[in-house]
Amino acid sequence: MDWIKCITNRLLRAARREAGFTLVEVIMATVIFVIVSTALINVVSSATAADGLARQRTIGLELAQQETEYIHQLAYPDIGTHTSGGQFGNPPGVILDTQTKLVKGLWYTLTTRIRWVNDPAPTAFVTGADYKQVRITVSRNTDNKRLARMYLYLAATGPSCGQACASIIVTTLDYALSTPLQTVAANLYDGPENAGDVTDETGMVAFAAMTASATSGGQSYYDIGTILSGYQTLREEKGPVAPGTSGVGPETAAHVQLSPSETNSTTIHLYKPVTFNVDINNSDSSPYMGTADIYIGQNLPSLRSAQHFCWGSAAPCTPNPGTGVFVATTLADDLGSESIVPGVEYTVGVIAPSGCTLNCSVVSDVTAQLGMSDGYPATTTKNISVTLPASANATTQKLCTITVKNSSGTKLSGARVDIANPSGTMVPDIYLAGGLTSSVGTYTAYLPVQNNYIVIARDGSSIWAPWVNTLNGSSQPFNVTSSSGCAPSVTVS
Repeated sequence: MDWIKCITNRLLRAARREAGFTLVEVIMATVIFVIVSTALINVVSSATAADGLARQRTIGLELAQQETEYIHQLAYPDIGTHTSGGQFGNPPGVILDTQTKLVKGLWYTLTTRIRWVNDPAPTAFVTGADYKQVRITVSRNTDNKRLARMYLYLAATGPSCGQACASIIVTTLDYALSTPLQTVAANLYDGPENAGDVTDETGMVAFAAMTASATSGGQSYYDIGTILSGYQTLREEKGPVAPGTSGVGPETAAHVQLSPSETNSTTIHLYKPVTFNVDINNSDSSPYMGTADIYIGQNLPSLRSAQHFCWGSAAPCTPNPGTGVFVATTLADDLGSESIVPGVEYTVGVIAPSGCTLNCSVVSDVTAQLGMSDGYPATTTKNISVTLPASANATTQKLCTITVKNSSGTKLSGARVDIANPSGTMVPDIYLAGGLTSSVGTYTAYLPVQNNYIVIARDGSSIWAPWVNTLNGSSQPFNVTSSSGCAPSVTVS
């Protein structure tokens, strides 16, 4: 058995010479493998992404090239844009401004922007429309990354409109701040052609090479609509609500007649609507929980109706139950309604309770205005606090009937009537916004007993005339007393 022992010893000695790998060596090898593999994976991934982006750029260039070939085939007057909703660009034309394309499973967006270039030759007539710049941009929809962009410069092969060219330059400003508003959508309609564009950083957009409007009849005016999210256009400067309808006035900033070779510059004001929170307190500073009539008046130097009002607890003057706060956002007058405008000084008056005709608590007018000092345009809410007197300060109100006649003595229906109290102390400077006379030429209203009222009237057919169509060229004064009737009469010349 010695030979077995000998073989066993030899095997044991051989096994001792084979040391193997320690745990530390195995861990280190694994770490090195992971580091190298990660780097290789990143390289492969980057190469794959770069290859994919290169393919997408190639597709983008092909799409842009296809669009340029399509544009080259168009007649020069047709080279302009329009939206899928039918709104024309500036210049207007047959080219869709935004298109989506599906290529090899990926969606692309193709955007075409066309603008006039003002580049006249020396001593040439300046039209603002010497040729057109076409910019074509292709981006992928997944992250809006731009993949390709091309420019074209195209000119008419024959004579241009030359001195027959007309232009409209629209500037948009914030009414309260008089600062330019950019990215305002400005649209021309109702004229011989439609166009649309957005204002630049100076608040301006130019519409060149426009066809002159007719001198009368249809298409005799271009109407201008302006839209900016969060803003409203000043009512006097709005175009018609819909094409073919009448606007706010016959001659406004948004109602332009254009002659051949004319450059018409117009300014349109927009604003962020304002909210007035009228906080009514009792004489002991506790919140007033009853009903009230809220009167808000203003006087803008324009053709707008002279005054507005927010009547009582009904819309558009809304009470917050249990708080004594009335919220006013929209004011009504004979032309309809309009939001409260920033930068305008209003007078706010209160009569409590609502509909009171005897033993009323009347708060003298309080001025209120929201402007830049209040944080506008970031802030659009103004808190107004008024305190009712400890006891009624208007013991009697009288029902007054105002009659409006023309110079021939005929009573006028639908005539505008406003009642003011310019020097009184018990009611706001503008107590009632007034309204229109009835079919028999009369307007009725409750007024507190006091002196120094004036009534202003004008024929409804001349609603756009300034405040000059009044009795003898001025307003008609009258008093309200408890012992006599209240029936002033006004003649409109």
